[in-house]
Amino acid sequence: MKLISRLLILAGTCAAVTLTHTTANIRARSFTITPKARLQLTTRALEQRSCSPAHFGLRLLLTLRNVGDEPVILHKEKAISRIMVSGDLTAATNKKYEQDLRYDDPSASIGLTSPVFSDFTILKPGELIEFEEPVSLYLFNEDHRTERFLNEGSHLLQVDIGSWPYIADPAAFRKRWQDKGYLWVEGVTSEPMPFTIEKDRPVMKCP
Repeated sequence: MKLISRLLILAGTCAAVTLTHTTANIRARSFTITPKARLQLTTRALEQRSCSPAHFGLRLLLTLRNVGDEPVILHKEKAISRIMVSGDLTAATNKKYEQDLRYDDPSASIGLTSPVFSDFTILKPGELIEFEEPVSLYLFNEDHRTERFLNEGSHLLQVDIGSWPYIADPAAFRKRWQDKGYLWVEGVTSEPMPFTIEKDRPVMKCP
């Protein structure tokens, strides 16, 4: 997965959202999720880096927890496919983003293959899966410094996680594996998370 850069500074605690329905961000289809199938997404900053005055970046720990009453079947390959930045909660609710970054589809290498159950994992009620991902933001155009994308101060961050990396229609697989759990294909979007762009942030040399 190609990231636009590896820079962002986050200030604040982890954010969580319990989902009963979302819009998929990686080839997902529209389904009605059973009331018993629910996931919660939380994010936490593990490391922050600023490799250029024009960027912010951090490494996130993402936690997917089954907060429902039935097992959930999830693909083992999970990655952030989109980052959204808003100026306030009203803007985030109305999807009025200051910055909307979409990454290369992390499923491109396997999208044409047929799903096999060994590529999935079962998340029982109360269980969780954790993985790390870097995120990045542009602050301004490095070639034209007057072109500012994000101002210093407080903002809100959201991320999308894809869950069905195939072109194949998941309906048949959901039916085939229904005795094992609920096949989750809708994707997951986190709640807005506060972060701060600091004026005098340190800039380090990155590889």
